[in-house]
Amino acid sequence: MRGQVDTKVENLDAIADVLGVPRREARKLGRRVACDSFRAAIRVFDGFHSPCMHVVPGQASFCRTPPLPLRVMALDFAWHPWRVLRTAHPDVDVTCRYRLPDHLMGLQRGRRIWLCRTLTQAERRCTLTHELVHRERGPVPRDPTAAAAEERAVDEIAARRLITLGSLLDGLRWTRDPDQLAEHLWVDVPTLRTRMDTLDPVEVAELENRLNGDWLWIP
Repeated sequence: MRGQVDTKVENLDAIADVLGVPRREARKLGRRVACDSFRAAIRVFDGFHSPCMHVVPGQASFCRTPPLPLRVMALDFAWHPWRVLRTAHPDVDVTCRYRLPDHLMGLQRGRRIWLCRTLTQAERRCTLTHELVHRERGPVPRDPTAAAAEERAVDEIAARRLITLGSLLDGLRWTRDPDQLAEHLWVDVPTLRTRMDTLDPVEVAELENRLNGDWLWIP
């Protein structure tokens, strides 16, 4: 369960979920298409189908069938929560139709996961990963202190899956700005902060070595 940042979601965000690519890449090739064409194009990307896709006929923002480099670029990301959902949790239903209460970004009960409809693509990606980690680890303890510790552990595991050390190193080579770096890494800022705050000594040494000691992080 995650707290919510109330931001507007555009159709292109949901389309990018299906393709398994960052929103900025989907936007580059974006154009308006009819719903039937949109659904046909989804079948091309069977490995990236999102179970929370909801399309209004005639109002779907989509992109042309992309050339191979775009799909290869998508595969460069080590962790694809939507693919993991499809392959490892085929019995789990995910919906993005509803605005969740109490500033929640995500919630799950039984075999259903709710993602708040106001989330951006990056926030959905991070929140779904968070909820999938919860499914792997089992129920959250009832004790408030233990529950808080479990949430911190889940946050760290999710951040590590979403942000590899290699991708973090690549991002830090050109920016230290949290918003820019989060966009580059295809995550939300809270996930980026968690990753930076939980770097282990070996990772810190690697960053210092590869960046010649120049990697000041100002959260």
